[in-house]
Amino acid sequence: MSLMTYKTLTALGLLAFGLGVSFMGCSSDDSSTPTPTPDGGGGSDTGTGGSGVTQSGQVVDFAPGGGGAGVDGVTVDLGSGRTTATGGNPRGSYTIKVPQDTPFNMRVSKAGYTTLLEQEWQLSGDADRAQTPLPNAQLTGALVSAIQGNAANPPIEASKGVLAVGVLKGTCASEAGATIQIDTGTTVDAGADAGSGGPKTVYFKGSLPSAETATQDGEGALAALIYNVTPGDNIKLLVTPAATCNVEDPAFTDPVASNIKYTGKITVEAIGDLASTTATHVTSFARVLFSAK
Repeated sequence: MSLMTYKTLTALGLLAFGLGVSFMGCSSDDSSTPTPTPDGGGGSDTGTGGSGVTQSGQVVDFAPGGGGAGVDGVTVDLGSGRTTATGGNPRGSYTIKVPQDTPFNMRVSKAGYTTLLEQEWQLSGDADRAQTPLPNAQLTGALVSAIQGNAANPPIEASKGVLAVGVLKGTCASEAGATIQIDTGTTVDAGADAGSGGPKTVYFKGSLPSAETATQDGEGALAALIYNVTPGDNIKLLVTPAATCNVEDPAFTDPVASNIKYTGKITVEAIGDLASTTATHVTSFARVLFSAK
């Protein structure tokens, strides 16, 4: 980490914040305002019309301490042709209908930003996803530079994926001391985590990538980032919590928004050519829930 410049550290702090807020769920100055649709979103909603239940939310640029400005013109895709563009009431807001109790992935994208692919969930009723900050491409590049600045980390492969993991401590006293890896279905060799192009877990401390070997207290919103993940639509995590905690089933109800039910299914796509200024880059995000023993 000593190789990172002050500007890189600042950018990484912003990126960590941005991914963390999405746990609740090039910076744009785009002033365009798409024509609002009747359901309150901006742009075209090709969802289920008047049937189903409604997910609403706001896509924002992230900023230190919160308060990032809403971003218009972001495509919010809830699968099966259900897409809308964020509008201006308030800026960056969207509303979209989905079938009740039917799983879907949320994909959030705009040119100049890193596409965010959420884990799968379903709605039992209308739900407010609240703010979803969208990391921009420049800050993603800063994060990559920081990770690759540590000689102990293997190279990031364009054909492999990146999964950011947030930890909800639930009734557990602290989220510190957990290890998070990709579950390959075989015995995990802890040493193999750091080499040979396999999935590599980087834990965060002070909202920055660190050399820590387990999750840290207060870093739950973005506790770890796993890269060089083989792309797939049924990625499993192997989570070992601290001795005083249990890890809950990957399928759980959101503790804040009770109408959101996570299914446990995680999809990861190839991150793409990080040296390209025109390629689309994708980062996935998933949550883990702890409870006290």
